[in-house]
Amino acid sequence: QELTEQTVQRARRQIEANDCKFGTAREMLPGAFRTRAEIVVRGLLPFTRCDLAAAARAMRLNPRTVQRRLSEEQTSFDQILDKVRADLSMSYLRDSELSVAAVAEILQFSETSALSRAFRRWYGMAPTQVRRRVLTDRLS
Repeated sequence: QELTEQTVQRARRQIEANDCKFGTAREMLPGAFRTRAEIVVRGLLPFTRCDLAAAARAMRLNPRTVQRRLSEEQTSFDQILDKVRADLSMSYLRDSELSVAAVAEILQFSETSALSRAFRRWYGMAPTQVRRRVLTDRLS
């Protein structure tokens, strides 16, 4: 998917809303830049290609600056992307009726099996097991 100006604007609004919420003290908090990057990834991921360049563009920063600032906080863009994918995958499987294939596509996995492998790494179970548990709990 192409990174559209509308998607970038949506991510920027989300960043600005959070900046207003937390004020300038936000930048002084440990992990503040990591949190900002995570918000951008959450804003972009379901809608468009989400890579370092796209996130940096949404943050109005150079990709190298994003890498450096994340490194200062002992993390990386790939680690943030992995964490957001883990969180969103669990949320989508628990709280929606999206198929596992649809979740894999939304979270930009190359194929459903790639999501399944990642999900096992994150949670120690297959995505279909989570879906089955949710259905069982709803019927109880």
